[in-house]
Amino acid sequence: MNLAGRFDNLVYHALLVACLCAATLLGSHYAVTRDMTHDGRNSLGPQSAAVVARIDQPVTIEVYAGRGNLLVQAAEDLVARYARANPLVQFRHIDIDRDPNIARELEISGHGDIVVKMGERRRRTQALTESAVTGALESLLLGEHRRAVFVTGHGERRADGIANHDYGEFSKRLQERGYEISAHNLQLGELAVEPGDVLVVASAQTAWQSVETDRIAAYLAEGGDVLWLLDEHGPASEALARITGLTPLPGVIVDAASEALSLPQPDFAVVSEYGAHPHVTGMDGISLFPRAIAFSDASLQPAWQARALLQSTARSWNETGEIAGRIAPTDPGEETGPLTFGWQLTHTAGRGSLNVIGDGDFLANSWLGNGVNLALGERLFDALATETPLTVPPPPARDRQVNVTRAQGLWLGGVLFGALPLLLSTVAFVVWRRQVA
Repeated sequence: MNLAGRFDNLVYHALLVACLCAATLLGSHYAVTRDMTHDGRNSLGPQSAAVVARIDQPVTIEVYAGRGNLLVQAAEDLVARYARANPLVQFRHIDIDRDPNIARELEISGHGDIVVKMGERRRRTQALTESAVTGALESLLLGEHRRAVFVTGHGERRADGIANHDYGEFSKRLQERGYEISAHNLQLGELAVEPGDVLVVASAQTAWQSVETDRIAAYLAEGGDVLWLLDEHGPASEALARITGLTPLPGVIVDAASEALSLPQPDFAVVSEYGAHPHVTGMDGISLFPRAIAFSDASLQPAWQARALLQSTARSWNETGEIAGRIAPTDPGEETGPLTFGWQLTHTAGRGSLNVIGDGDFLANSWLGNGVNLALGERLFDALATETPLTVPPPPARDRQVNVTRAQGLWLGGVLFGALPLLLSTVAFVVWRRQVA
C-alpha cells in the first residue's frame, strides 16, 4: 500500500474513533427515548402529562418495599415516565426490611406502598398505576382540604357500601385522590360551608322534610357546592324543583346508540361527545347512564343560571311507556334528543354551584368500570371542589378492551362454537379413518 493510501486509512480510522468517542460523550450527558408500543403504554398519557407540566417544585415519589421486591423495578419504571416529562420528579426506594422503624413511623401497611411528596405535603396510594399516581399529584397541586359529604336519612346510596348500587369503590378512588369521605343527616342540623367541600345527594328514596330542603337551599346560597344525583321521579326531584325550578321530563331516556354497544336494554343515555363545558371539556370516551332522566329548565327560578353539562345523542328520546318490543317516540310528552340530563346551576349571586345528573347508577359499584364513568365522576367532583377543573386520568390501554357490535359477536360465536369445532371434528375423523385403513 502506498503512502497516500496508508494516510487515508489512518484518517478514516481516526475519524471513526472520534465519532465513537463523541457519541459516547453525548450519550453520557443526553438521553433520547422513544415509545414504540402501539398505544404508548410506556409514556404518560396526555392528561397525566398536563398534570406533570404544572409541577413547579421538587416532587419525590417513594416506594416502600424490600430490596428484592419486584414492585421496586416496576415502580421505578413508572416514575421514569414522570421524570422524563418533568425533571423535578424523582424516584426513591425505601427498604423497609433494612429499616422497619420507618414503616412503623409512617404507618406503612406493607410492601409496595407509594408516597408522593411535595414540600411538606404528602399523599399515599397502594395502587401502582399511572392513574393513582397522577391522582395523588393532582391532590397535592390542589392543596390540603377536600371533602365529600354524603347526605343520609332518605335511603341514599352508601358511600362505603359494597352492594352493587352503593359507592364503595368510587369512595376508595376519591380517598386515593385526597378526599375525606363523611356523611351527614340534614335532619340533625345544618352543614357549615368550607372551601373544598362537596355535598352529595345520591338517589334519595323517601320524602324530604321542608327543613331539610331549606338547609340545602341555604347551603347553596352561602356558597356551598352540591352534586345531586337522581334516578327516578319522586321526593328528591320534587325537592330539587322547589329549590331551583328545574323539573324532570317524564319517562326515562332511551337511546338507539345503545344497540351499537350491545347493551342488554336500550334504556341507557350514551355520551361520547362532551361539549365545551369546562367541567367536562377534554373528556374522551363513552360514558353510560342506565335509566337516566332528563330535565327541563323552562321553569327555572330567577336566582339560578343553567348550563347544559351532559346530553344524550340525537337518536334518543324520553320513553314514557313500557320498554318492550319495538318502541318509538310517539306518545304524548316524549321529546327527541339531544336531551339534557346533566345540568350545572349557578346561583346568580355568584355563590354556590349545583351539578344535577339524572342518574346515580353510573358511579355505583356495578357500573363504575364501564367506559369513562370513573373519570367523569372524578372530574365532576374536582370541578366542584376547586375553581379550576382538573384533567381526567388516562383511559386504559386499548388492547385491554374488546368492543364488538352485536353482529360481530354473533359472527365470532358462530366461528368459535360452530365452524371451528366442525373443522376440528372433520380433521379428527379423517385422521382416524386413515389410521383404521
